[in-house]
Amino acid sequence: MEQKDILNSWKEISSYLDRNVRTCQRWKIKLKLPVHRIDQNSQHSKVFAYKSEIDQWLKEKAESKEIKKTSFLKYRWSVLSLISVLGLLSAIFLFLFFTNRISISPQPEYLSFAVLPFENLNPSQQDEYFSAGMTNEITNKMTMLNELKVIPAISVSKYSNSSQDSKQIAGELSVDYLLVGKIKKDGDKITIGVQLIRTKDNKNIWSEEFEDRLENVFFIQENICRKIHEKLNLNIDQQLTLLSNAGRTNNYLAYDNYLKGNYILNRLNEDNDDPWKLYHQGKFYWGKTTPEGNELAITLFSQAIEIDKNFAQAYIGLSHCYSNNVNFNWDFDLKWVDKAEDILKKAQDISPDLPAYYSTLTEVYLLKEICFNKNLKALAFELAEEGIKKYPNNALLNSILGYCYFIRFGEEGDEADFKNALEYKEKSFWLDPYGIHNIIYAELLMLNKEFYKAIDVCSIVEKHDSSMMSKFRLGEIYYYLGDLETSKAIFQEFNIAPLDLKMASLFHLGMIHAQRGEGEKALGIIDDINLLSPQEFVLNDYLRLASVYMGIGKNEVGYECLRYFFIKPPIIKMHFVWLKYIEIDRNFDNIREEEKLIRIAKK
Repeated sequence: MEQKDILNSWKEISSYLDRNVRTCQRWKIKLKLPVHRIDQNSQHSKVFAYKSEIDQWLKEKAESKEIKKTSFLKYRWSVLSLISVLGLLSAIFLFLFFTNRISISPQPEYLSFAVLPFENLNPSQQDEYFSAGMTNEITNKMTMLNELKVIPAISVSKYSNSSQDSKQIAGELSVDYLLVGKIKKDGDKITIGVQLIRTKDNKNIWSEEFEDRLENVFFIQENICRKIHEKLNLNIDQQLTLLSNAGRTNNYLAYDNYLKGNYILNRLNEDNDDPWKLYHQGKFYWGKTTPEGNELAITLFSQAIEIDKNFAQAYIGLSHCYSNNVNFNWDFDLKWVDKAEDILKKAQDISPDLPAYYSTLTEVYLLKEICFNKNLKALAFELAEEGIKKYPNNALLNSILGYCYFIRFGEEGDEADFKNALEYKEKSFWLDPYGIHNIIYAELLMLNKEFYKAIDVCSIVEKHDSSMMSKFRLGEIYYYLGDLETSKAIFQEFNIAPLDLKMASLFHLGMIHAQRGEGEKALGIIDDINLLSPQEFVLNDYLRLASVYMGIGKNEVGYECLRYFFIKPPIIKMHFVWLKYIEIDRNFDNIREEEKLIRIAKK
C-alpha cells in the first residue's frame, strides 16, 4: 500500500476527518473507527489508519441510515424545489447528532493554545522557580481573558519546548497554538524569548526577545500578553486587562518570594527528601504537597507580604497553605480554616474579586461544611456562582462549582444537581485536561455509567499525576465496568503504595474475588487488611467490606457493615453518592429487592 494512503497519527486522522482528536478517539471506541496500533497490546503504542478503510467506514455509516424512498416522477417538482433546503437541514442534523453524541467535551468557539514550561537558560537550577513562576503568571493572566482557551503550563510540565514535544502536545490537546519560551537572568537583567506556533502547519507566526531590568519583569509579562492578542487578532477588553493586573505587586523582591512560595507549594516531597533539595532538582508535581513543603511555602509567602503589605496574591497563597493542613489531614484543626478565611478577607480588601479568591474561599467553606459540620453549603454555592459569572472560563472555578453541586446531590438526591455537577466538571476538564481535580469528573462519569469516557479522562490525568490517585480511580472504573482482570492488574500494582492506598486496593481485590465467587480468597484478603489495620477501618471502606460479604453470600454481616457505614456524619452528607456506588456494584445484585436495602436507601 502506498505511503500516502497511511495516516500516521491522531492529528493526521482528525485532520482527514475534519474533527478534533478527542472526537476521533471517541468514534474509535463507540463506532469502531478503523484505527490501528503498531502494538495492539499497548494503549500507548503509536496509532495509524488507512484512508481507504476510513472512506469505507464513512460509506457504511452513511448507508446504514434508513431512507424512505418516494417516486421522483410523481413528486418531481416538489422535490426539486425542496431538495436544497432538505440537504442543508440534513447536513445540520448530522453535524449536531455526531457532535452531541460523540464529543468528550463541549466545543465553544474559542481559539485555544497551550503554554509549554519556559526553559531556564541559567546554569544554576536555583533559578528554576523563576522560569516556572513566570510561565504560570503569563498563563494565569491569559486565562482571565475569556476569548481564549488556555491549557495551563503546569498541565504540560513533562514536555520541553522541542519541536517533537510541540507536535506531541498539539496532537494530544487539539489546540490551535503553542506558546514556548526561554528565560535567562544575568545579574539585575532578564531576557525572555517567546514563540507563538500555529499547530496546523507548525508555523512560527511570532517570535520576539524581551530584555530589561528584573524590576521591570511585570511590563514584559504585559507586553507578551498584548502581543499575543495582536497576533491572534483578538480584541483587548480593558476591564478584563485591569482585573488580570489586580492583586499583583510592583516590588520585585516581594514578587520573587511569591514565586518561590508557589514553586514549593506545588511540589511533592518524594522519599522524605529535604524540600530545599527538591527545590534545586527542578521536578514539578501537581495536586499534592507535603507538610515540609507547605511550611516552607508559608514562610516565603509571609516574607513576600512583609515586603509588600498590599500583595493580594501572596495573601491568597498563604490562605491556601493554611487550608492544606486540614485538606491533607496534616493537622485536623478548625483554627487553620478560620485563619485561612481571615487572610482571604485581607486579600479581598486589597484587590477585590480575584478568581483565586473565589475558588480558595469556596474551598474553605466546603472544608468547614464537610469536616466540621458547619452550615456553609449555601454560602459556598453563592460564592462559586458569583465567581463563575465573572470568570466563566476559569478551570478551577468550574471544577469547584461542579463539586458544590455534587455535594448537594449527595445530601438531597436531586438528579438535576448531579447533571449540573457533570456539566461544570466537564467544562473544567475541557479547560484544563491534566488537572488533578479531574479525578472527581472521572468519578461522576463512572457513577453515571459512562465508563469508557471516565477511562479516557483518567488516562489523560495519569500522565501528570504522581500521587497515583488517577491510577487508583482507573482501577475502580474497570471494576464497576466489569473488566475484573484489568482492574485486578491495576490494584496489584499498589502493593508497595502508601498504606491508605494499599488498603483500599486490597479491599477492591477482595471485591473482585467475591464477584467471581472466590469466597475463601476474598476472606483471606479481609484477614490481611485486619493485620494491616487492627484498630479500625477507614469509614468508606465499610461499604467495600459490605460489597465483599454480599458478594460471597454473607448478607447479614454485609448489612451490619452497611448500617454502620450509613450512620456516620460525613457519610450522611454524601448519602445518595454512596447509593450510586451500590447501584453499579454487581456484588449487590442478589439483594437489590430486599426490604433491608430499600430502607437503607431511603435514608
